[in-house]
Amino acid sequence: MIQKKRILLDQIPRLLRGYGQTHAGYGDDYQATVIVVCDLDDKCLKTVLGELQAVLDICDPRPKTRFCIAIEEDEAWFLGDIPAIKIAYPKAEVAVIDTYVNDAICGTW
Repeated sequence: MIQKKRILLDQIPRLLRGYGQTHAGYGDDYQATVIVVCDLDDKCLKTVLGELQAVLDICDPRPKTRFCIAIEEDEAWFLGDIPAIKIAYPKAEVAVIDTYVNDAICGTW
């Protein structure tokens, strides 16, 4: 993996430990969950989930955490609502967004 693409992934242990400490103070009547969305790209799903779970396993206290793995079909679904993308990301390059063809096989990632 290219090192600069690991910046956020490298921060996951610190972030999960911090959320674990914060969530521990909420009390049993307040439900809090960390959702980590990670792009699979061309990596092995089992390996990626194993690495993420290993990070979570060393957290004490451990926050309630769900790992969501984005794959090309998910990305295509997300990109399918062009007006929503433009609202959510007003600084996005409109020329690039407007070239996207829904349900096209185009290597969404």
